[in-house]
Amino acid sequence: MDNLNNDIIKYRDNRVWQTKKIRMNAEERMKNNSSFNNFVLNYYTFWLLTASIFQLVDSNTSQEIYVLIASIAVFGFAIYSSTADYKGKALQYKDSYTQLAHIENDLDNLLLRESISKEEKAKEFFLIKQRYISELGKHDNQTKKDYILFNKNEEKTGKSTSAYKRVIFYINLYKGVIVIFPILIFSILQLGVL
Repeated sequence: MDNLNNDIIKYRDNRVWQTKKIRMNAEERMKNNSSFNNFVLNYYTFWLLTASIFQLVDSNTSQEIYVLIASIAVFGFAIYSSTADYKGKALQYKDSYTQLAHIENDLDNLLLRESISKEEKAKEFFLIKQRYISELGKHDNQTKKDYILFNKNEEKTGKSTSAYKRVIFYINLYKGVIVIFPILIFSILQLGVL
């Protein structure tokens, strides 16, 4: 019976609990993506309107072309943003980790039950594992970034620290470029370089 209990504990801790925590990270990432996309859309719209107003004051053919290109880009980003459905994916991850919490709770209860035979416990453990596998198939899997962030948060391995720093660096670089890009283009257009 001790081997079975050890198997249940390992399954609960190394599979169910970890997947639950990683999906919590994925939900947070989806919420952050949704907020950032909304910010970028509004931010770029602001710069596009600013460029349009300046274009009315100082009409220039090259500026008109760039404002047209920027308008199309903002429109394309709006379509992408609406079809990415980050909020919907966040809700799916939340539903998934809630179901995983129920499975984790069922494994805890199974460990506490001493009055059942080893065969019954093994059968129930098998059924719970089937529920876990079924739950994994219902939703999108999380990304490697979510796994790296989980490892960093849990301080599991020393090697994940460099991967964690790399992920955070690229996320911040991406966001920085997106924020600086319209300012740069607007400044270049005002200087008449393009």
